[in-house]
Amino acid sequence: MPCLYSLIKLMPNSSATYQLGSLEQAIIKALMYYNIFSYPLTENEIQQSIDRESIVRSDLKLSLASLVQQKYIYNHGGYYLLHDKLELVERRLKGNERAKKMMSTAHRMSRIMGHFPFVRAIFLSGSISKNYVEEDGDIDYFIITQPGRLWIARTILILFKKIFLFNSHKYFCVNYFIDENHLTIEEQNIYTAKEVVTLVPMSNRDLVNRFFGANEWTKQYFPNAVLADTTTVKTYKRGVLQTVLETMFNHPLGDRLEQWCMNRTQKHWNKKFPDYDEQEFEVALKTREDVSKHHPNNFQKRVLDALEKGIKDFEEEFKVSLREKSPPERG
Repeated sequence: MPCLYSLIKLMPNSSATYQLGSLEQAIIKALMYYNIFSYPLTENEIQQSIDRESIVRSDLKLSLASLVQQKYIYNHGGYYLLHDKLELVERRLKGNERAKKMMSTAHRMSRIMGHFPFVRAIFLSGSISKNYVEEDGDIDYFIITQPGRLWIARTILILFKKIFLFNSHKYFCVNYFIDENHLTIEEQNIYTAKEVVTLVPMSNRDLVNRFFGANEWTKQYFPNAVLADTTTVKTYKRGVLQTVLETMFNHPLGDRLEQWCMNRTQKHWNKKFPDYDEQEFEVALKTREDVSKHHPNNFQKRVLDALEKGIKDFEEEFKVSLREKSPPERG
């Protein structure tokens, strides 16, 4: 149980900085992260989103109640948030319902993509993987391909979207590819960790499990996260049409086509996004043989910057510290 000292708040007019207990810090920072997306959390979601291991549920409940009582955070019907805004809970519930309705489309599109040449595993990513979709939201997919054919697979999928879906992003946004020989995500921070642990697998159970195993570094950020259940994910079985199409590209001319697809995409992105420096381009628009990432708004950097600003603003407003040092125990 948190000691009484860790639950006392200084008077608002105090100029001193008070150090919250580590569990209280973890709760606030979990809510801070989702506050960037105006998304309240349930108690269970908070537990999965904090960076402390072996959380005792009764301690979590006590800390939440104390933080609410002192108006560090708010509780509306079991949904916790940093601001006293019931409309954010209503917004979340509507987004949850939209995500639920779009799941059948996501499954259908995933089955279609699973028949494309060199596609080996498919996940739902982005907001729908967190059970939320905006009114104008889309469905994002994270795709693992056969090594050496990532760019052919990507190009065929993009052509399918442009020709048969009239370039619509709503149900078919394929913006991140890796190959099955390079499963570990390179950037390892709270944003990429959250994206990994919330991925929803659609196909190839064995490869999905390998991917999650290759990214156990996420536990340092979210040791309590519960990964998606893979027992119901179908095992991989290459179809006849997929086999025929892949055979067409498995020769030296296929190697040249693979290189051409990558080079052409990189030239297009360099021309379209001339303001990115080399480092920003590498993070937001990865273009290598084993990875393709198309995040032109550099959302990762925006989220990390917003999180740091949110923590600083909170510390200044409440005259508390969220810097991991627990106060000394007092008898």
